Amino acid sequence: MMQNFHVSWRGFQWKSGEGVTTRHSLWKFLSIVIYLITWVANGELLQGITNGSVGIRVYDKPAAVTWFSYNFMILSSILVALHAHNQKLNWSRVVQKWAGNFGVRRAISVCAATSYLLLLLNILMIVGLRCVSVSLSNAIYQLQTPFTIALSVFMLGDNFVESEAIGILLSFTGVCLIVIPPLWEEGGQFCWRGILATAASAAIGGVYLISWRVLERKNESPLNRWESFIDMQMTLAAIGFCNLLVGWPILPILDGLKFEMMELPQDWGILCINGLVEYAFDASCAIAIFATSPVMVAIVAPLTI
Repeated sequence: MMQNFHVSWRGFQWKSGEGVTTRHSLWKFLSIVIYLITWVANGELLQGITNGSVGIRVYDKPAAVTWFSYNFMILSSILVALHAHNQKLNWSRVVQKWAGNFGVRRAISVCAATSYLLLLLNILMIVGLRCVSVSLSNAIYQLQTPFTIALSVFMLGDNFVESEAIGILLSFTGVCLIVIPPLWEEGGQFCWRGILATAASAAIGGVYLISWRVLERKNESPLNRWESFIDMQMTLAAIGFCNLLVGWPILPILDGLKFEMMELPQDWGILCINGLVEYAFDASCAIAIFATSPVMVAIVAPLTI
């Protein structure tokens, strides 16, 4: 028996000496599992809210649901506040340390841009869910993998290896095999709108995954695991505050364009539940990216189909 057997794949480690997964590897594994579970739950809730299948009056307002849900990212500020209190740090010091070599203004600008990116991503996903099922939507969303790999090569300078080329080819082939049959059914044109909206959302999702790696570069010095976690929570809170303060104009703009008329929901409870699930999804996604990599997070996405 091989007592010193050791395998490592993008941070996942197994040691056969005692057959016990290391604590760090378990943390990475759990972050991926929670990310996948909350992704599916979020998709089901979003579809249920827009078509009424969750037992409420139909609230087909993608922009309003999205903007309301992303405000829940502000909850991350609670963890940051507890950390600051424990370390006896004032908020000015916390913000300056978080901004790093980006500077506060630039860091906030990046978070504001990210908030608009997320709004567009989620609006397109909800529009797609009007036309296709959650399982088909998740299948199309696998195009996020080649988008993420391409962006990691061109924006971050990562190496492009043969296995990634094979993965991209398999991703496109798999998506085509899943997507083409519904197009031959009645209502294929309607299905096309959902496919194109979801594919666009996947492309933006690739940009979002890479943006976390870009934000890592603002740190003036390497952070330990706990500092990285708090830094991530601060970023989520900043995105949430930016969404609250500068994201709302999209609602009257879309109302003026007759794309989505402004209307208050009848059931705030389900929207709050969706907001919490959305926050859990975004937080677990960010943790998974930090624990592994943007490409790893994109690669495991097929498990949601």
